[in-house]
Amino acid sequence: MGFISSSTILLLYAHLATADFPSAAQLFQLSGQDTVNNAKLSWQAVAGASIYEVEQRSGDGDFSTVGTTAGNTHDVYDLPLNQPLDWRITARSNQTTIDQSALVSLTPFTPSADYNTYDNTVASDALLKSELVFNKTYYRYDYEAYSNGSFSRFVEKTSSDGYTYTGNRTVLTSTTLCASANYSCKLERQQFLKHPDGHFIMWAHFERSQDYALGQVAVAHASPGGELIFDGAFQPLGHDSRDMTFFADGEDAWLISSTNTNTDMNIYSLTKNWTAVDELLVQVNKAAYREAPAVVKQNGWFYLFTSRAAGWLPSQPQFIAARSMAGPWSAAVDIGNTATFASQSGVVESLPSVQSFMLADRWSANWPIAGGPNRQLALPISSSGAEGFAAYHFYPTVKYSDQVSGAGQGVFGVQEGRILSVGRPSSSNAGSSDISLANDGTQDTPNAFFTPSQVPFWYQIDLGNASTVSRVELSTNMVQGSETYYDFNVTGSADGSSFSLIGSKHDNVDVGFVSVASQSQEKFRYVRLNVNSIENAHNGNEADWARGISEVTVYGQ
Repeated sequence: MGFISSSTILLLYAHLATADFPSAAQLFQLSGQDTVNNAKLSWQAVAGASIYEVEQRSGDGDFSTVGTTAGNTHDVYDLPLNQPLDWRITARSNQTTIDQSALVSLTPFTPSADYNTYDNTVASDALLKSELVFNKTYYRYDYEAYSNGSFSRFVEKTSSDGYTYTGNRTVLTSTTLCASANYSCKLERQQFLKHPDGHFIMWAHFERSQDYALGQVAVAHASPGGELIFDGAFQPLGHDSRDMTFFADGEDAWLISSTNTNTDMNIYSLTKNWTAVDELLVQVNKAAYREAPAVVKQNGWFYLFTSRAAGWLPSQPQFIAARSMAGPWSAAVDIGNTATFASQSGVVESLPSVQSFMLADRWSANWPIAGGPNRQLALPISSSGAEGFAAYHFYPTVKYSDQVSGAGQGVFGVQEGRILSVGRPSSSNAGSSDISLANDGTQDTPNAFFTPSQVPFWYQIDLGNASTVSRVELSTNMVQGSETYYDFNVTGSADGSSFSLIGSKHDNVDVGFVSVASQSQEKFRYVRLNVNSIENAHNGNEADWARGISEVTVYGQ
């Protein structure tokens, strides 16, 4: 064997010691601006890392540092328009490099005028064209139920533009659909897709109207303009089926459903005509109690998003990823926010721009202590083509278009100001142990939070400069089965001694995440969260023992 120099050994060691870790990026707009030239970077935390260095380059230029953070997200603002940009993140422990991410790339742009607006602060609807189109006619099938919740009928509606629908033609009734359930049944998660042969195929969760004892799926199909033919209700290959989704890629399609009473999740391949189960491909999320499956394919990766089985209350969202629906699938990865921003993981809508957004389900009317009408939140998804990594984020407003085909231009969030709070000095009258976790930029990690020593308490961030505050967001510790909501307000001060109100949530019942719009135009250097009480969302009782601040995010100028 030839001689190997010590310098060669060091180079080999450095190469072996680092491997690309997952990261993703998405463009967003600052409110009041016309351009989409800000980037939100996200990555999977690296074991042992104490700091992350974010570097950026334009074209083939050199990388330069644009920020450092202890968390797993970072915003970069005022980027040059129409220039491809690359970012990489280096994970370090003190001065020692542990790992470096693969590159993520985006091109900032000026949006055209044909974007729809989705308001995440009130009940909103996503205006998207149906996939069910034939001879320039778009079809939609509306589910109708009787006052007791039992299925009544499916109504066919048609449109010439894909947005405005008319018609009221009955295509399937309870007499046919509910016969096996003694003529009283319900469907949930019904989903229609267009088969390559032109038929419209529906799969849904099927139950008796009064309970969830059946654990079945229902399947039906239709020719454009024809009747909706019911193909039966059954347990797929003898397995109970709860929350489910139906996903197709080209000529192939799959049924994904929670089974063993939501303990596990099965992925089935469907027959060539998509109306029957072919085989059980793989069981995933074993003993994880996941529900609300939703699948999207991006950059050669399948992503399966789910929520924790937590009744109607918000829960921790996760995803798994694979190159094939048969697997192998990755380990589960936490995403977004520990409470899915006070909602649950829901359906994913894909756009022609090869982008997608989560429509997260906020079942607030069904919470034990109701929090207003049920609605959905639009959460833009970013993903990495190299590692099978995804991220999504909350913005008060989201712009989207199913007409735009430009890469990275189909959907973007509108953020109400820059993030002013991440990494800034903080203090509290309830201790200081792990206090930096409450403003480090990490919201998706269940066990990373500041635990105040008492309730009531205050928690304060020094922004460094007097700033106009536009919005404050609070993410809190989540305890499965004893979820809590916080009674609080937010105040600000220019000098650290005299405080005035920024916003109040005295009547709050939102679990895990609350977004507060500022009521003040004053400039503040210090922003203080004042928590009056912590209450159990199941019964309204005091739950101080579950206290914990995952993140306080301050936006402004």
